Amino acid sequence: MTTHKKTVTENMKELLSDNRNAIALDDFVSSYIKKFLESTNLEEFPVQGANIQNEEIIERMEKYENISKDLQVIVILLARWGDAEKQLLLEKIFDRLIEAETGTSGLTTWLRMRWYPILLLLYCAGISALSAKKYEIFASTLKHQVSGNLTDGKRLSIVVASFIFSGDIADHFKLFPGLENRYTPRSERISSVIKSTINDLLFLGGSYEKLFDEFEVYSSLMCADLTVHGWGPIGIFGWKYDRSNDSPFHIVVEHAKKSGKNFDLLKSGCFNGSPDRFL
Repeated sequence: MTTHKKTVTENMKELLSDNRNAIALDDFVSSYIKKFLESTNLEEFPVQGANIQNEEIIERMEKYENISKDLQVIVILLARWGDAEKQLLLEKIFDRLIEAETGTSGLTTWLRMRWYPILLLLYCAGISALSAKKYEIFASTLKHQVSGNLTDGKRLSIVVASFIFSGDIADHFKLFPGLENRYTPRSERISSVIKSTINDLLFLGGSYEKLFDEFEVYSSLMCADLTVHGWGPIGIFGWKYDRSNDSPFHIVVEHAKKSGKNFDLLKSGCFNGSPDRFL
């Protein structure tokens, strides 16, 4: 008789179903953080080298995508079903990954690419929180202050750090087939990588695209608010902008205008709670 081995999803759902499982949940999440770090250490993903070939870039990105699958599941379920205590576990995941050893020197491409799985997890967390209208989880996660080897010792909110430090590899996503001439290859690759996992867990159906766009609009505006120069990344919503007043960006702005101080992100502490600051 064979014994069924529980999947990551099954274990997470069981642990999340009862607050008495807090210690076991922490241990379970920590074990997968350690597993990820062991699988992506400097021996497995060296940052030295020269004359990087396009095939090597694609191969390494795909490895990060595959190795981060279990953490994607964990982050999605924590953000969707978690509370304030589970928020600490989300922060722990990002903190440990950003503290990872990067070596004393290396090629910028390889060093910056270590942000790719973190960016995947940030999208997973943000979209999942939005799907449950958990704006406090959403805001707290994106605004969480991080510092470590991957931030060059700087202390920044994770939403700012993720997009700034991964900026050097943004054009590398054009190397994937079908993305060569796309305006937002990074966003499109991320969407294609996480879509099936999120839909399998949360069954979002047709609302996935809407939530993905919302996440990118919100994260871009939060970056602009939190950076000195008011910069924010332009995601897929950027090329939808001129189509009509029904673009994702226009919809968010109109919702904010109508809601005033009751706008969800303001109530969760973003933009200093000020409608004028947001607009």
